[in-house]
Amino acid sequence: KVSGDRESLAGCLSMIASVNGKNLSADEISTGSKTVSELMEQCSGHQTLNLTGCALDDVLYYISQGSPVLAKYSSRRYVVVMSYNSTKIRYLDPVTGQSTVAGRQELTETLKKAGNVFYSYLNE
Repeated sequence: KVSGDRESLAGCLSMIASVNGKNLSADEISTGSKTVSELMEQCSGHQTLNLTGCALDDVLYYISQGSPVLAKYSSRRYVVVMSYNSTKIRYLDPVTGQSTVAGRQELTETLKKAGNVFYSYLNE
């Protein structure tokens, strides 16, 4: 859990590092000096794919392949999309510290308003 929207990117990157066997706290990740792609690659250990502009439905492919998706939720907040089914999508919000299940259409609209900004990678 992080203290606010400004720290949400570092919180998400910390979660992605953890999924990939790395122990990095949000406090250890400096988000001001590198691009999101560079930070994602550093924290995941995988070549990052900038999926900005793609539809959420297309980005869900990466989750089906076992890779989380970093998504811009609002102008300053990021979340990690972890799983989905035909009607719901689950994401982790580092600001609330909660795993949230949202309706697929509702989350699609929210992420579209934030610019459809997504990053992921393929596990090799």
